[in-house]
Amino acid sequence: MILAGDVGGTKCNLAAYRVSAGKYQQVAKCRYESRQFSSFESIVTQFLSEIPSGTKDTGAETIEAAGFGVAGPVIDNRVKATNLPWTVDGAALAVQLATPPHRFVE
Repeated sequence: MILAGDVGGTKCNLAAYRVSAGKYQQVAKCRYESRQFSSFESIVTQFLSEIPSGTKDTGAETIEAAGFGVAGPVIDNRVKATNLPWTVDGAALAVQLATPPHRFVE
């Protein structure tokens, strides 16, 4: 699956997609109030726990790649969010998602 997200000071939208025959099928989509979470990683954990169990039963819960839009400059694979007290760390997210770092997209 591919995990995609838009990270903002007010809200964070995350979605998971399965790719089959060159087409993207949305598996799950959730919106979170950013300030209700202490970190982006905690939102990702919440989202992954909410993916429908039918998806997990197929073994498709493995995240192959991820991409996130975060307001702020990317320096050394990290973003200090402009409107939140968060640092979004690409290497830490790759570990959390068990995604090979070379496939992780900022």
